[in-house]
Amino acid sequence: MKRLFGGILIATGILLMTTSGLCTSYLVISYFATGGAFDLWLALFPAIIGGVPMAVGAAFFTWGRSLLRLARAEAARPDEPA
Repeated sequence: MKRLFGGILIATGILLMTTSGLCTSYLVISYFATGGAFDLWLALFPAIIGGVPMAVGAAFFTWGRSLLRLARAEAARPDEPA
């Protein structure tokens, strides 16, 4: 069960990080491509807003990876007597 949940968390984390990263980069590139004057706040605004889902995705990815490592360690360990 840990392997399944860990895999789901990894997939969700990758999807969250990818979509928020692509959206943030699109907004920043389109802002500068339209000839917008350099304004630090307007340039960083999409990164700040998109950074929260990206951080959540990174946390899901890390949590899922640790669950998979724990499941592998439990599977490799022989059963302990009661």
